Amino acid sequence: MIVHIFDVGGNILGLFIWWELKHCSPLLNIRVFQNNRFTISIIISSILTISLYSGIYLMPLFLQNVQHVSPLDTGLILLPPSIAMVIAMIVVGKLYHRIGAFALIVTGITLLIIGTLGLSFLQVNTSTSYVIFWMTIRNIGVAFSTMPASNVGMEEVSLNLSGHASSINNWTRQSFASLAIGVFTSILATRTIVHTEKLSGSTISIQQQAFTLSIHDVFIIASVIAMLGLPFSFYLKAKKTIVTM
Repeated sequence: MIVHIFDVGGNILGLFIWWELKHCSPLLNIRVFQNNRFTISIIISSILTISLYSGIYLMPLFLQNVQHVSPLDTGLILLPPSIAMVIAMIVVGKLYHRIGAFALIVTGITLLIIGTLGLSFLQVNTSTSYVIFWMTIRNIGVAFSTMPASNVGMEEVSLNLSGHASSINNWTRQSFASLAIGVFTSILATRTIVHTEKLSGSTISIQQQAFTLSIHDVFIIASVIAMLGLPFSFYLKAKKTIVTM
């Protein structure tokens, strides 16, 4: 069933791209991808989105299903990392024109990887401070990398294509966010079954441990995905200017 859905979706996407390339006045100008730096920035943003949604999706599930934290307390626990992200974005805005996008993106992806790996060691009785700390590291990394990656790509697009580029940026972000949730849900369910079969003990204890171990697996996968952004970031180094005498 899932394979058929992907086939239908892939065919529709291919038809859409063919029509937009053929039409003289396309609704969404796909030719903007001919700009290599813009395309690389989209790839990095998509990678960051996938890795970001591992934490957004999994942490509430862990806190509520494993540690039995109330929805209100879950929101309060995740509030400090969100505030840290807002503050980091302000800092990034100040640093962007001083040190350039490349340094910020590399720093951000590195922090995202470290924070995600830190969350891969969650235990059933992990403290709230541990969750807040590593989620904060992750969110700071996202703030440092997402905005510079998007901006450096948009700067390369001509003014008449900026609207199409912005639409593509938003479209890919939403698409990969949905894809990430679907894939991570599937992996989580599959690995929970695998770990449940391997564990022994009381039914409740097995469910909690299996679910926690499955979250470990997803966070490790998310860390690997985030690592893929590092080599792409080197394509976004500032262009060298030639000074003539």
